[in-house]
Amino acid sequence: MERTRANSTTTPAPQEPVIRWKKLGGGSLRIGRRIIKPGEVFKATKSEIPRAFKDMVIPLENLPAESPEVAPQPANPPVTLVYTKVPVDNPAGRVDLKYFNVVDVKGKVLNEKPLTELKAGKLINDLSQ
Repeated sequence: MERTRANSTTTPAPQEPVIRWKKLGGGSLRIGRRIIKPGEVFKATKSEIPRAFKDMVIPLENLPAESPEVAPQPANPPVTLVYTKVPVDNPAGRVDLKYFNVVDVKGKVLNEKPLTELKAGKLINDLSQ
């Protein structure tokens, strides 16, 4: 049985223009079977340049205009975090000091030990930033 080459019925992709580039920096760049040395001028399409070398290669000709990409919208809007001070019974039995817990929106206590009002306010300010 003879081997035959399958004919593709899809339309070919539009050809990218070949542009002159210059390699900057040290090290060599491999594109296909070619090795591009530092300072060398070479021809290649934009898609042939690896993403890692985009900052080490500059185009010597104008790049073709690309269609502007639309940034994807986030699925959920960002949540603003709100922290509150909740008074706690005085664990040491001292009447002159009031102690507080710092609580998030879900009711989770964020501190290990009850804090004074000043320290609880400072913790809320630090978490809000």
